[in-house]
Amino acid sequence: MFAGFNLTGLDNQFLSHYKGAGEVTYNQQKKYVQKKLDRFILDDGSLMGRRCSKIGFQR
Repeated sequence: MFAGFNLTGLDNQFLSHYKGAGEVTYNQQKKYVQKKLDRFILDDGSLMGRRCSKIGFQR
């Protein structure tokens, strides 16, 4: 069963604060993850297999 809510008083100005905060957090996490992944990617875009297996991506 689905229950819906008719919320009033939620305009773009109210929600923009939460959207902005979410975007900041998302971008911070994205930079962090990309920095960690960059350690395993060669200039041609392929993965460094030996380095991956050394840190725990073993068979």
